[in-house]
Amino acid sequence: MANIGFFISAFRNIEIIMPSPLKKCIKSLTKIADKFSQAGVFMPADDVLSDKQFWRCLTYLTNLNGPTTFEQACEESQVTDDFLYSMISFLHSLNFMVVVTDGKKGKLITPPPQKPFVNLQLSFLEWLQFQTYFPSIASNPNIEFHQEFRDKLAHFENQNKSHDIFSAMKVFQRNHLEAHGLKSLAEMTDESNQLSLIQDGGEEIVQEIEKAIAQNQMLEITLRNNKQHEIFPHKLVHLDNQMSLISEERKDKTMIHLYLKDILEAKPVESVYKPTYSLIEVEDFISGLRAITDTEIRLILKITNPEHLAQKVDHQFFGRPCLIKNPQGDTIWAAYVEPNDSLKSWLLNMGAEVEILDPISFKREFLEYCEDKLKKTA
Repeated sequence: MANIGFFISAFRNIEIIMPSPLKKCIKSLTKIADKFSQAGVFMPADDVLSDKQFWRCLTYLTNLNGPTTFEQACEESQVTDDFLYSMISFLHSLNFMVVVTDGKKGKLITPPPQKPFVNLQLSFLEWLQFQTYFPSIASNPNIEFHQEFRDKLAHFENQNKSHDIFSAMKVFQRNHLEAHGLKSLAEMTDESNQLSLIQDGGEEIVQEIEKAIAQNQMLEITLRNNKQHEIFPHKLVHLDNQMSLISEERKDKTMIHLYLKDILEAKPVESVYKPTYSLIEVEDFISGLRAITDTEIRLILKITNPEHLAQKVDHQFFGRPCLIKNPQGDTIWAAYVEPNDSLKSWLLNMGAEVEILDPISFKREFLEYCEDKLKKTA
């Protein structure tokens, strides 16, 4: 069950085959937005559906739990009187009956005693077909309702993870490739782009975490299994080929490691907290995790221009870095790193001013990465 505001225009521009019961439901929902123009706001329906003011006011009115003054509603939803009247009229056309009455302190707005919900009953096949829309929704972050709607779908997907078409598709592709003697390609499917909403941590969450780290602020983390943690975030790093959050839990003051793909929501907490662990202890914890996964290498570079080392490398952890000059006057840099595309991109941006001295296996891997980039550019 989902709030009616979630479904008004989610699938308006998607043109793929869908089951007819779902098609009828979505078709009727996409007509709703057109009524907004009839409610007194003369804008094309597509413009309304991408208008922040529209969604802010709609969210405010549909989330209202008790009477409030008309003046307060305008102030809190940041709209004019005329716009608020238009929105109330719009909701009436959806059978969401917000009532306006005269009170001692002016006009009062009262939400309906029972709010309507949209309940989609899907067959097994319809659920599989429905999931094919998820990548399209995940790739449209500019729509005002998008994040809340995506989280709702991620919750549904988590409830039905035994029927996850994307996980099953990976197994299908791998088996198909192995059956045709293409084992190396089959192994690449394990590193393919994550299509599932459940596996998509989201740029908004990364930004919220990075902001909290910069401001030494506590966060309330909600995981996709609905567990919650109040944490002090230390670092966002690549671990085991995945973006990971290193933090300490407020309750028992222990260091914890969370994969970003498992985090559903991150919200700031207004409280003062003194971290238990120092930067050195946090880095030792990361090194310990790398030792367990055995993904760490000692990278040794010869660098023509040491200023390149000042360039920011997003979410990379350089363990025990050192910088020396050899007897020939060359600048030698070394650190423990975890090989990933972000690290290779950093090296590629330095161009001819960097040479990989060791390990040779990573040097070959980096050259293959450069060749692949060159082919895509061509």
